[in-house]
Amino acid sequence: MTPVFSEQNIETILKVYPALLALGKHRNYEKAAQEVGLSESGLRAQIDDLESEIGAGVFIKIHQQLFITPAGEQLIKACQRYKYNKKILLKQSGFSQKILTIQLTATTEKLFGADIVEIITKEFPEYSLKIKVSESLPDFSTGEVDMALNYFYKGSNPDIDSFTLTRFKLLLYTSQGYLDKSPPLDHAEDLKNHRLVGYQGQQSSIIDLNWFTRLVQPETLPLHFMTSSTFSVISMIEGGVGIGSFASHVKRFTKKDLVHVLPQYEGSGHTLYWMYNNRTIDLEKIQSIVSPMRSIFN
Repeated sequence: MTPVFSEQNIETILKVYPALLALGKHRNYEKAAQEVGLSESGLRAQIDDLESEIGAGVFIKIHQQLFITPAGEQLIKACQRYKYNKKILLKQSGFSQKILTIQLTATTEKLFGADIVEIITKEFPEYSLKIKVSESLPDFSTGEVDMALNYFYKGSNPDIDSFTLTRFKLLLYTSQGYLDKSPPLDHAEDLKNHRLVGYQGQQSSIIDLNWFTRLVQPETLPLHFMTSSTFSVISMIEGGVGIGSFASHVKRFTKKDLVHVLPQYEGSGHTLYWMYNNRTIDLEKIQSIVSPMRSIFN
C-alpha cells in the first residue's frame, strides 16, 4: 500500500488538496464542487484518483451522509504541515519578500494600530508590514501570519511563542441617559430587563456578555443588538442603545462619560497576548519590542 504522504505522490496530493478541504467542509459534492470551480463529476474524479494514489479511502458514506476517514484527516494535516513548512523555509532562506504579516482585531487596529506599526517598523526596518484585520483567532498554520494580538489564549503550536501585553477585565457599561429611563440594575439577574449590546466574534468563543448572563442560569439572555466589533459596541452604548461589555484597556478611548455597572461581577480578569512565529522572527528583536508594546496597553 502506498504511504498516505510521500515524496512520490506529493504533487498529486497537493493538486487535490483544495477539493479535499472543500468536501471535508461541506460533506456535499455539489457544494464542494462549486467552491473549487469544478463540475461535480470532476470533483468525484479527483477524489477517486486521490484514493487510488494513496491506497486508502478519504471519505465514507453512512446513511447518505459523507464523513471523512482517519486517512483523510491524516492527509489534510500532512498537507497543511507541508505547505506551512515550505512557506517558512522560503522566509528563512530569504528567497521570499521580506514582509511581516501582523493580525489585529478591527478595534485594536483602529485604536492602537499606528502605535504598533511605529514600534514594529523601528525594530524591523528591513521588512515591509502587512496588517491583516480579522476578528477570528490568529491562524499561524499556513505560515502567512508572523505576529498577532490575541485575547485569552496564547496558543499551543510549538512554533508559536507569546508574551503578555496586559491583564484586563471585561466591564459592563451604559450611558446615564439609558439608566434614567430603564428599570433598576443592581444585580446580574436584572439584566434580563434590559437591552444588551454585544458582538459575536471568533476571537472569543462566547459573546462577551455571556460570562455575566451565566449568573442568571438556567436562563441565557439573548443580545438585542449584535455588532461587528468592540468599537461599534462602544458607539452604541454611547448612543444610549443599551448595556454592553468591553475590555478595561479600551475605556480611555470612549468619547463620552459612561456609567460602570455591576462591578461586583467582574471576576479576576483575562490576559492579552502578543504572539509570534519563533521560526521567522528573531528572538532578540522580539525582546526589544516587549516593553514599548506593553506601554501601549497599560
